[in-house]
Amino acid sequence: MNKDEILEKARKENKGMDIAGLEVQSKAHGIAGAGMLLLCATVNLIASFMFEGCRGTFFQIMFCCYNAIFGIVRYIAGKRRGVVSDWSAVWLMFGLLMTGFAAEMVYVLFRDLKAGLV
Repeated sequence: MNKDEILEKARKENKGMDIAGLEVQSKAHGIAGAGMLLLCATVNLIASFMFEGCRGTFFQIMFCCYNAIFGIVRYIAGKRRGVVSDWSAVWLMFGLLMTGFAAEMVYVLFRDLKAGLV
């Protein structure tokens, strides 16, 4: 058995291992992101009940930014893999919409900071 035969046999045995690892990593990122968003929403809700003037702008910015990045990256990753569907456009629009919401929340934060409300 020569070197090329050994390498070919090893490739056949390990085929698909990287894809499985990437799928696990992708699921872990999704679960972590969902957990972070749930935590942010919970803290925002508690803060709004406990503190009268608290609007939770920081958490809203994090929520919108996370979703904007998620939507845009999902669109770009789909394009690179050659997966073109109607959902690709939906993810892009979702990401752009969340980018707009994030920009608006940053504006609200700076407006409130200037007015001394935060």
